[in-house]
Amino acid sequence: MNTPTGQQWSSAAPLGFAGFAMITLILWLQFLGALPKENAPMIFPICLAGGIAQIVAGVIEMRRGMGVRGNLLAAMGCLFMLAPGFSFLMTALKLGVPVPILGYLNMMLGMFMGVWGLGFLRAPKFVFFISPLGFIILFSIGFVELGYHNLKPLAAWTCFMAMIWGLYMLAHALGELVNIHLWVGKPVLPMKAPTEP
Repeated sequence: MNTPTGQQWSSAAPLGFAGFAMITLILWLQFLGALPKENAPMIFPICLAGGIAQIVAGVIEMRRGMGVRGNLLAAMGCLFMLAPGFSFLMTALKLGVPVPILGYLNMMLGMFMGVWGLGFLRAPKFVFFISPLGFIILFSIGFVELGYHNLKPLAAWTCFMAMIWGLYMLAHALGELVNIHLWVGKPVLPMKAPTEP
């Protein structure tokens, strides 16, 4: 799509998927208990970098007319990365406690992911998969934040699945830029054939 100045906007989806894969790696390791407490101060800058990447990617995708993907990237950059990142900073500075509000925030984000499934019903099945997976991840994280620590393995391994999804979608999006198309499946709900007027 051309801008008013005639510039060509390329897809920013690889940037957004890279940020997503990065944060899900951190969450996977955190819920596995593989990150030492000394690493806690590093979570804020990682969330900040990932959030900025997703917001920028989302804005560019919306500029290109990719409304569903662009809005999802921008929303998750703000609410899934920046908001928790700043809450970790506030906790580290002893200015607040993230419990229970972070748990409720993640559960609301899970509901957002469920609703976003509507926008992905015409998308390929592998793309649509992030909606139910995100719903499960965010609700399990929310319950863990609220004290249901027996759900940590579910949160950890669904985050791992999301990281693999993000890496594959990163490869898919990069492939599209050079006309190499990786499998993502058929649409969940196929588009209806156009009718004659």
